[in-house]
Amino acid sequence: MTRQNIVYVISDNWAPRRKHELKDESLRTLRAALELYFKPPLGKYQIVYVNTFEDILTNLFRRFSQNEDKVGNLIIALHGTEHGVKLPIFGKIQGFLNHKELQMHLAGLLDILNDRADTKRRFEDLRGRRIDSQTTLAFFGCNFGKNQQLMDDLREFLGGNLTVFAPKLKMRVNTPRAGWLTNLSFDNDGPFGLGAGGFAA
Repeated sequence: MTRQNIVYVISDNWAPRRKHELKDESLRTLRAALELYFKPPLGKYQIVYVNTFEDILTNLFRRFSQNEDKVGNLIIALHGTEHGVKLPIFGKIQGFLNHKELQMHLAGLLDILNDRADTKRRFEDLRGRRIDSQTTLAFFGCNFGKNQQLMDDLREFLGGNLTVFAPKLKMRVNTPRAGWLTNLSFDNDGPFGLGAGGFAA
């Protein structure tokens, strides 16, 4: 049995552009840092660029349909604040979702999943068997960890057994450059450094 480690990067600006066509400098910087730090030989993660949370579930369904693997570490990179999160559930959104809005969108997604027998079965398998107490989900989004309700909503949607982490500080991403591997962190403690009070669980 293998545990898969995956990074999902959410932005409605990924498709249909290719890597070199990204117009948003912050997205190009984030992509370069993630690929440098997480992909082999330095890391053991697979990086997937998506537009919505539904895309993440679809990708997970496909990954676990032909094996007995479980979910290891999931990272979701997105924009966040202490008041809400820019997480399109199954379509584009104009701004940040607060607690009540996120609950409403997740309920709508659950209706979509339960409407078809195959997606209902796959979602039940994901929540009940593939995601367990050894699964961790980390959100890379500024101050996301200050909103416990949002974290709890997403934890419960995915079955409630996993551990969820999110930063309580502003996230910054600096372009990787010669002589410095990368500095993608929440403080001054190196790549993904935590520091005192850096994360909420």
